[in-house]
Amino acid sequence: MGDRDALHDWKAFEAHSIPTKGIKLPPLFEEALKAAQAEGKQAANALEILELGCGCGELAQHLSEQGHTLVGVDVNESAISLAQDRNNYVDRCRFFVDDVTTFRISNYTNHDGIDQHFDFCILQLLLSIVGNVAKRRQTITTAYHSLTKGGYIYLSCSGVSDTINSNYKQLYERDYPATQEMYTYYSRGANIDNILYSTHHFTVNEITKLLKEGGFVDVHVQEIQERSSRRPEEVANFLYAMARKP
Repeated sequence: MGDRDALHDWKAFEAHSIPTKGIKLPPLFEEALKAAQAEGKQAANALEILELGCGCGELAQHLSEQGHTLVGVDVNESAISLAQDRNNYVDRCRFFVDDVTTFRISNYTNHDGIDQHFDFCILQLLLSIVGNVAKRRQTITTAYHSLTKGGYIYLSCSGVSDTINSNYKQLYERDYPATQEMYTYYSRGANIDNILYSTHHFTVNEITKLLKEGGFVDVHVQEIQERSSRRPEEVANFLYAMARKP
């Protein structure tokens, strides 16, 4: 994907401007959460949850208030500081600055001795902005190894939208010479020369294949038309997926 360094982009990003869906979650999220709870590994159906790319911690706060235990990971120090401030009254939430593509259970020896695997792993919009194909695979591998046997992954990502929004078609075509990847483009600031980060839009088949190649089974993907995260006046496709670690 050209020579763009996603890690550098997101370390430097203004925390308050990080694209997020907050706690507005589709029915598939509740379906995945209930499937993980049905495993019955935790008392009272409370889950040990890992959120890779947790941003400022809105979702972590929401889930901790439901009784779940959260570990949030992000590369952006300002976002982690905001997440810690938001959740400093909740002892079920812990947040760490780390590379979300390679975060490992073994790293927990440096983080208050946490050593358990998780029941549930969340990737909200992360795969679209984490970098090239290799980085996406690393992220799925990280999620897979973070989960206990029978654990579930839930993710959302941007979907290919050129057939419903001509602006996206233009963006794909404009940046293809630089990205060298179909359906990847550069999100820019008010100044077109100010590249903020690279964004990849997935097809249903692509995200399904990525999860299956990463070892997951029972893969279920939904495509929904919604308002764009950064362009609320425009419509775009979003993909939501859940899968299980066998």
